[in-house]
Formats: sequence, C-alpha cells, structure tokens
Amino acid sequence: KLRAKGFWDTLQKSNFINSNPVLTIDNIVNSEEQIVAYLRDYKPDAIFCVDELLSVKIVKVANKLNIKIPKQLKIIGFSNGQLSEEYYPSISSIDLHAKKIGEESISQLISNIKGANVNSNKIIVVPASLVHRSSTNL
Repeated sequence: KLRAKGFWDTLQKSNFINSNPVLTIDNIVNSEEQIVAYLRDYKPDAIFCVDELLSVKIVKVANKLNIKIPKQLKIIGFSNGQLSEEYYPSISSIDLHAKKIGEESISQLISNIKGANVNSNKIIVVPASLVHRSSTNL
C-alpha cells in the first residue's frame, strides 16, 4: 500500500493526470477476470505494478488478449526478481537493491551489538533504480 501511495503522490506532485481508476487486486491467484475487464474497459497504455507477481500476471493476460507489449501496453514491475528477467517479454522493473539493503542492515546490527552505535538512529538510503527491459522499450 505504501508503494502505491508513493507512486500516486509522485504523480500528483508532477501534475500527471490519470483518468483511469486504480486497479486494486487483493488476490493475485483469482485476478485474471478483473485484469481482463480493466484492460478491455480502460485500454491503458501503461501499467505500474507494485510487485513482480502482478506484473507477470498482467503480461500473461495481455498476451492472451493479443495486446502487443510494449507497442500497445508498457508494463513496469517492482522488485526486479528473476521472473522479471526470464518472463516473455522481459519486464522492466524497479530494483530496490535488496542485497545492498541486507548488507547495510547487518553491518548496522553488528555495530550495535558490539556497542559502537548503541543509541544511533542512523538512516541509510539505498537508491532504487529502473531496469529497462522489453516491456517498456525505453
């Protein structure tokens, strides 16, 4: 929910106007009919998915509907896992650099255990990046 909120907040700050309603999916397993209806009713030219499984599901449904990716529909996922790279077409994704986050977290934890930064509230920022693949052709 925080990813989606951050996405919409940024769009509003950028004065981007989106006339299509947000597609909210609570159960990815049973979401195909919902996705089909959304793609047919609103014919979006781009979709931002808040996780990798949803981006794969959108690609799967778009392929079944013969929607050409990225010519008719561009898709960006989130987390940049192995599915994004191996699915066809490969899915552009926001990479959170989870390995780097883990390394920084463990380093901070070890420092705290050793007493080096017992009372510190250190904020570590690991920038995300966009990994361009076939689903956007950017």
